Amino acid sequence: MRPSWWCIHCVVCSIVTDSRTGATPAVGVYARLGGPVTVTWAMSPIKEFKVMKDYRVLFQITGSNKVTVADKELRTRINDDSLSYTRGNFSFQLYNVTPSDAGQYSCHLDPTRPPYRRIRMQNCGQTLYVIGEYPYRSVCYITAVLM
Repeated sequence: MRPSWWCIHCVVCSIVTDSRTGATPAVGVYARLGGPVTVTWAMSPIKEFKVMKDYRVLFQITGSNKVTVADKELRTRINDDSLSYTRGNFSFQLYNVTPSDAGQYSCHLDPTRPPYRRIRMQNCGQTLYVIGEYPYRSVCYITAVLM
């Protein structure tokens, strides 16, 4: 029997700073392990871009503001009705959140001329923090990233 009193409403909030610049990132989105979360951010209206996490393309947004889920594993845990890109706001709802979902979601442009390296868009994206319990201990943890 697991003592649940160790982790009653355990939410750890701390300021995470960028180890390179010392800057404090914007407040992120917090999700409970196994639960749903809506990730959203405001940005400059851009016709075409990609949303990435850890070098994986998750979403592709085309000139008609159409959002396509590019990642096959993620496709099974996204509510298609929640995908939205209108007037500079991007959002999606993710179900069954796992620790690997934590991290920085960022926007990237694909250049049309050499060198064909993706360009990360400044001030475009969101950090997702996952809060939950280790399955083998009754302690709380928070998964976070340093940008």
